[in-house]
Amino acid sequence: MDKNNENIPIQKETLKFRDLLYNNIFLNKDVNFSPNLTNEQIQDLLFFIRFKPFNVLENDKNLGFSLVSHDRYKELCFKHLNDSNSYLKIENNPLNKSIDDINKCLHNLLINNLISHKIFDCLVILNKVKLGKFRVLPKLHKDKFSTRPIINCKNHITEKLCILVDLVIKPIVQNILHILKDSQQLLQQLENKYINKKPFIYSGDFESLYTNMEPDHVCQIVCEYLKDKLDQTHLSIQGFFLILN
Repeated sequence: MDKNNENIPIQKETLKFRDLLYNNIFLNKDVNFSPNLTNEQIQDLLFFIRFKPFNVLENDKNLGFSLVSHDRYKELCFKHLNDSNSYLKIENNPLNKSIDDINKCLHNLLINNLISHKIFDCLVILNKVKLGKFRVLPKLHKDKFSTRPIINCKNHITEKLCILVDLVIKPIVQNILHILKDSQQLLQQLENKYINKKPFIYSGDFESLYTNMEPDHVCQIVCEYLKDKLDQTHLSIQGFFLILN
């Protein structure tokens, strides 16, 4: 329970519902509340929930869930992490240094008038943050099985920066007519179009798109495109470029 909500008074409707539930269920002698499991079976289930011998993985493209053994899951994760072209092995926890680097960068942007005080106050790290957790999503929709690497970023050191980048880029991308959100958007658009000839639709895909992109080059291209479109009242294009980096 959220500690901030402990003193919130219970509404009268909630109290009435609680009383009605108690009188109609718990005081009903005809209702049988005896469990259909023995105490031993219940204890076995509780033990299994706590020490289950597998991971429950969310599948890519929202295609349900998969059960994968712990050993197999580690193997799938390290298949990504052992790729030295995409990942760098570190010996020490970089959390504190990363926090200092981000805050110093933001302070330099502020004193050089590349971001406003408002942006600085929103981005500076003052509360407790943590490193992201690596996980993979099974791609069951692919003919050849593979996994999609994901970094959970809730309370991550770059969470605020990512939100800012999303707020800047998303409205601009949504106004680009030739960019589709997903295949469903394409189908929705085609429903409103009449084509008198049998059409052929071709599509392409990139293998490991993000890990194959050169970060510095991407930042330069993005900022070059945004320089005439970005409202620089609180954030200059130079400041945005440094935040991306």
